[in-house]
Amino acid sequence: MLAAPGLFVDGALAALGVRWAFEMQHYSQRFVSLALWTVLYGCGTAASADGPSSGVDGPAAVAPMSVAIDADTRITLARSACFGSCPVYSLTIAGDGTVAYVGEAFVKVMGPASGQMSLSDVQALADQMLHADYFNLSVPVTCPAGIATDASGATTSLTLGERTHTVQDYHGNACAPAVLGELENAIDALADSQQWVPCDTNGGACCDPVHGNPFLFPCN
Repeated sequence: MLAAPGLFVDGALAALGVRWAFEMQHYSQRFVSLALWTVLYGCGTAASADGPSSGVDGPAAVAPMSVAIDADTRITLARSACFGSCPVYSLTIAGDGTVAYVGEAFVKVMGPASGQMSLSDVQALADQMLHADYFNLSVPVTCPAGIATDASGATTSLTLGERTHTVQDYHGNACAPAVLGELENAIDALADSQQWVPCDTNGGACCDPVHGNPFLFPCN
């Protein structure tokens, strides 16, 4: 017995509906799986581009911008000679604010002298060096821009916490980080080296008693 045409069409439509529902369920499952894969593995790939995960939620750790000074803190500056009358002297700043100066050449005060800084100034100076990333600063040995001869230099150091770093800055090296000069001047300013260094008097190491040094004025 043959089925009525209407029943055949209805049956075909019902079969198509079941097929369509099955396909939609199948693609929905694939979509959900793809979304989960993207979240789980895509995020992992992005994290690995920045380095391995630390396993700790929150932003990555950064170098501290302030470390409290203590009795062992030391900040030093030593300026070296040039072909001329550049002042040669050294400064050592201790964690308690004590400033030790030693004048060697072309300075107003020869030999040792001492001063005092406030603890807040010592802390501010240490913070300035940290902000400049001092523990990672260095001066390249070679420089495409050129290295002039007969220039002065300055050696600085910072001892803070369990870390110590020293940088030799030859002022004739055009590739030296500019921030080193700023730090050197900051040490001079806060230690008040102006009371010992400038040759603003015609005497002592600021003049030449025998008229044999072309870089110095003769003493009166």
